[in-house]
Amino acid sequence: MLPVSEGQIKNAIQDYLETLQNMGKLIYLRLNSGTFIMGEGKTKRVIRGTKAGTSDFLVLQRWYPQGAPNKVETYAIFLEVKTAKSKQNQAQIEFQKLVESQGHLYKIVRSFEEVQDIFKL
Repeated sequence: MLPVSEGQIKNAIQDYLETLQNMGKLIYLRLNSGTFIMGEGKTKRVIRGTKAGTSDFLVLQRWYPQGAPNKVETYAIFLEVKTAKSKQNQAQIEFQKLVESQGHLYKIVRSFEEVQDIFKL
């Protein structure tokens, strides 16, 4: 079996999240860190992404607390995509600590199937 690249995993996850978003199940954002240069000459633009270490996806999902039928809450899930053998860098570890210190979920996912398990709706 050929190894799957991080980009291939991200693409599969993005397609899945897009489907769930279109069904009204959640909202997701694909987060890109770093600086990107687009175009050239007079049309050259510098685009700044999120800061280094930011997760690959941010997902917002509704939650209905038990015992409070008229209450709806939203929680954030940050997804960091890695291959079977890759590891977080120091900036990613620090971002994970920040997210978790605020009470949000941070998941390292290594396959499309892991994301399906998280969002069993």
